[in-house]
Amino acid sequence: MNQKNAVVTLGRRAVLLGGAALYGLSVSRWLSGRTHSEAANASTIQISDSEGGTAGYDGTIIVDRGRLVNGSAYKIQLRGFNLGLWGGAVILNVNQPKDSEDLSGGTWVYDQPNGPNLNYLARWKPNVVRIGAPDASWLGYTCYSTTVNGDASTGWINPDPHGTYRAQFIQMVANLNAIGCYVILVVAFTNPGRSATLGQDIMANQDNDIQMWKSLAETFGYPNGTALKRNGGSVDDRSVIFELFNEPQPFGDSSKNWKLLMNGGFYNHSYTANPNSNLGGQSEDIFPYPCSTPVGTFIPGEAVTITGGITARVLCYYLNTTTGLESSGTKFLHLYRLSSTPILAGTTITGSVSRATTTVTSATYGWYVAGYAQMLASIRAAGAQNVCLLGGLDYDKDLGSWAAYAPSDSTPAAGFSGPAWTPQIGASWHPYPSVSWVKSAAVESGGSRYAVNDTILLPMPESGSAANSVYWQAKLKVTAVRDGAITAVLPVPYVGGTPGVAGGNNGQFNVNNFTGGVYCNLNLPSNPLAQYSTSGSGRGATFNLAFTRAEANSGTGDWPNYDTWAQVAALQTTRGVPVVITETGEHTGSGVSGSPWMSKLTSWCDANGISLVAYSYNPSPGWNDARGYDFALALPTLTNGFYHTPTPGYGEFMFNWFTTHPR
Repeated sequence: MNQKNAVVTLGRRAVLLGGAALYGLSVSRWLSGRTHSEAANASTIQISDSEGGTAGYDGTIIVDRGRLVNGSAYKIQLRGFNLGLWGGAVILNVNQPKDSEDLSGGTWVYDQPNGPNLNYLARWKPNVVRIGAPDASWLGYTCYSTTVNGDASTGWINPDPHGTYRAQFIQMVANLNAIGCYVILVVAFTNPGRSATLGQDIMANQDNDIQMWKSLAETFGYPNGTALKRNGGSVDDRSVIFELFNEPQPFGDSSKNWKLLMNGGFYNHSYTANPNSNLGGQSEDIFPYPCSTPVGTFIPGEAVTITGGITARVLCYYLNTTTGLESSGTKFLHLYRLSSTPILAGTTITGSVSRATTTVTSATYGWYVAGYAQMLASIRAAGAQNVCLLGGLDYDKDLGSWAAYAPSDSTPAAGFSGPAWTPQIGASWHPYPSVSWVKSAAVESGGSRYAVNDTILLPMPESGSAANSVYWQAKLKVTAVRDGAITAVLPVPYVGGTPGVAGGNNGQFNVNNFTGGVYCNLNLPSNPLAQYSTSGSGRGATFNLAFTRAEANSGTGDWPNYDTWAQVAALQTTRGVPVVITETGEHTGSGVSGSPWMSKLTSWCDANGISLVAYSYNPSPGWNDARGYDFALALPTLTNGFYHTPTPGYGEFMFNWFTTHPR
């Protein structure tokens, strides 16, 4: 990788000047940590094309001519991983034991107790780690969650049950800095109003997330963040990258609504509450209706009577007071278990217990999306000059129109003084392998001793199929037989891990989302495919499978595939926008050999100077098979239960990639 350094001539001697001074960032602020005489004598800045130096962690990272550079002005490729759902553990109200080694957070189903052991984590030689923050936990809101009995008042959530969330978060940043890692801080787990943020909504909201970024910028923002100590402090002063939101989802009415994504605005749609499963909850659609100021106080969870015989329950009442936005002053009553939509303007709503009343002011329900431009403006208004990453549509997979719609970041951060302001933004990208699933199955040979309604599991690599045919096991239902031989089958949904073992994958690539299903990386299984097992006594049948969305083989179709990679690289080379892959990964499990997707992707990243942050160092709920490995880099060992041994295939490959690069 070509590396450049800048030399500042200080009388007879020269020092390496951090990139903060190169392209519009304040020379005086960088020099404020130097002696007075050094600052006074800094007369020239000279750009050198010489090779050499160490492009490693030094506590500073900025954008310089389309690339990320460290404080010595060397180009740096970020290489690291996510810490699963560490940042979301608090909001689940789980116990948060601490040990003497770190203050790493909570225990969840597949999370390591006390969080990651940073000594083991450091052996992977990452220079960056990504952690997520729920807005309610950071802001300390009291939130409400629907429950099975519909009483939200019994489902209130304390998003910071131990009162230590901010302290633990700040300490984690310091701990990661101490082992030589930058930190990507991403906002995840958000909901409008005071709905408990127990899941990932489609996009940030103006109710909470503009204030969220203002607060985070005041805490971790360079140069004024309260958690950052500039001269010899415990946390480096420019080590935190802000990723404004995790994985915007398709906006329902328009999966390509770039204007709403980037600029925000009213979204005429419900949102989904994801209750705490420990409270016996289930997902609910929530409908925020604009209303007059209530007379009286609605009780969360109470039933309401609505003119016209419509029934519903109240989750919360929320007055959006975000200043300077179109939603300022708009009042919303958030309803669930709603029997009819829309509710006409002028309709009266009365609480069955509180007897509070309000009037619906518009039949158009919805909520206000916080666009990237609005959140970025909030960060800069707080005086933070940090690098900010903005994602694309469709779970950050699609960057096709990113350059056309992204904000320019042309307004300097408040309080900035220097020769010129250089935009400090980049693009975050999540190029997971494409999803393919079984569309149909034709009988190649019918075998014997089968019966109608028998179910058949097809093999996966863990059961001995072809190497690198990494996919979720498919399930077939026998629909017709003749003399014990199968004549017809139908693919049916199946969630599986180890063949024949209940449980398994229930994450993003859940085959229950499809008809039948497999998840594959680069290779689909070869036809004909023999069964792995059957619910009956049948033997000997083989099948020819046809797949839907099998573009993983051809590299066409979905945006993360190979035909779009040149367009992503061009964001850096022609647009001056650094690209950071903040999530990607590949299936792993016992018996998996190799990592074809990651092999191709990491080679491309190395060739193009693209940064890569893999998902996930530790197994996380919703992303694992029955053994808890899927998309996990490291697995538990019998030694203290720490996650540090690479998982088969994916983890082993990534460990080698991390450790063979200079840190």
